Amino acid sequence: MKRLIIILFCFALLGCKKESVTQRPEFIGYWYCDFNQDFKYSISIDEDGNAVYQEHNMEGGGDGASIQGKARADDKKLKIGSLHHFTITEYPQQIDTTGSVIWTLTKNGSTAKKANWKMTLKGPNFYLGDGTYYKADY
Repeated sequence: MKRLIIILFCFALLGCKKESVTQRPEFIGYWYCDFNQDFKYSISIDEDGNAVYQEHNMEGGGDGASIQGKARADDKKLKIGSLHHFTITEYPQQIDTTGSVIWTLTKNGSTAKKANWKMTLKGPNFYLGDGTYYKADY
């Protein structure tokens, strides 16, 4: 009986596993959050699932915290690396660009583009990063 319970427990854990973002292409790209005048946040996720979260200090104090690692996601959480996760409060979705439009920076920071995707995240413990993130996928 104990063996059966252990096997069922293992299957339950495997069923809850987050998928690589390579299986969820809506996450792939450069996401930018203009939180306030002091801090901006970005999440860059490449096609191989490598991700970098960065806090940008806009008052000249240099960049803030950074998290790097493989990105995994389910419907409720975006995980970067083995320890840090964002709670997804609004899943990535395409937005209408004909009305009022948010402009987002590109990864190299030199060009602003019209955002056509958005998602809302709650940042990981001990980090900032709460807010609505936008990306341009063109």
